[in-house]
Amino acid sequence: MLRGLPLSALIPVRGGSKGIPRKNLRKIGKYSLLERAIRFCQAATRIDRVIVSTDDPEMQELAQSFGVAAPALRPPQLATDTATAAEVVAHVIEESGIAAGYICIVQATSPFRRLADLHEMVAAFEATSM
Repeated sequence: MLRGLPLSALIPVRGGSKGIPRKNLRKIGKYSLLERAIRFCQAATRIDRVIVSTDDPEMQELAQSFGVAAPALRPPQLATDTATAAEVVAHVIEESGIAAGYICIVQATSPFRRLADLHEMVAAFEATSM
């Protein structure tokens, strides 16, 4: 919860990549980048819901195997290098039926984040006035 409203973590991943094809499914040690991001979000006590947004059926299935929401596959126009995070978030809000709350984007390609960083970010946000 954040300021009394649910905090959803959004993990945007896509199957295509210019540099390393299907990089989000590649293992670094025991877990793939996507698995690491999901496990991170599930361990974060402040996150109420984890949502994976993807255009890739295998990534969607992996998310669902972790008990994570993975709504309808992202349309092709939102799975390009030029698609914006705002467009992806709007699609997730519409597909997931998020009525109120906050969304935190968790990038699978940043596997070395720490829970302490997330908790500090939430605390800093709560300390600001609105």
